[in-house]
Amino acid sequence: MKGKSKNILLGVIFLNYLSFSLPLSEIEGISKLENYNEIKNIEVERVVDYDDYNRDKKINKVFVNGENKPFSGLGLRKKSGKIMSFTIYKDGIAQGVSHSYDINGRVIGTRINKDDQLVKAKFLHKDGTGMYHIYEQIEGDYGIKTNYYPNNKIAAKMNVKVDYGIILEYINHGETTVYEKNGNLWGILNFKNNSAYGLPQKLF
Repeated sequence: MKGKSKNILLGVIFLNYLSFSLPLSEIEGISKLENYNEIKNIEVERVVDYDDYNRDKKINKVFVNGENKPFSGLGLRKKSGKIMSFTIYKDGIAQGVSHSYDINGRVIGTRINKDDQLVKAKFLHKDGTGMYHIYEQIEGDYGIKTNYYPNNKIAAKMNVKVDYGIILEYINHGETTVYEKNGNLWGILNFKNNSAYGLPQKLF
């Protein structure tokens, strides 16, 4: 009897574990995304709309509104019923690969997070010009954001720091080098917390 009870207990624990594992393939609308086959087998504890969670900047962790336990699961952003982006959280911090999409489900951005820090990112610009940027971490919240023209030539190389909110933002902080489409140097600019006021600037 003791052995039988033990088996039943283990079975209950196993079933409880399974109930908290949700493959992305079961999320409504996920099959319409361009990279569905790449992400469909990723499992998360639960799915929460991005309007329903916030970052506590004092301890730099994400919580579902009304809850006091750091959020573990997938934060999902939708527009008109279509998936626009998702981020995976573990114990309130972003981990792994996150993606952003246009209204047709095409991948327009990919981020790699490690322990809530952005390690690398690539995004198409939303203005439809075909420009894109790549971010690469140097240390902590600081990194280099490089903007590219559609012909893959560098448009600007910027020293930035990352502001982690529900929507990630880059803050110009340090030197920015700007290039023309033909590759000629246009200027060397300096910023401090997104402001160029009072700092040396050089145009060519």
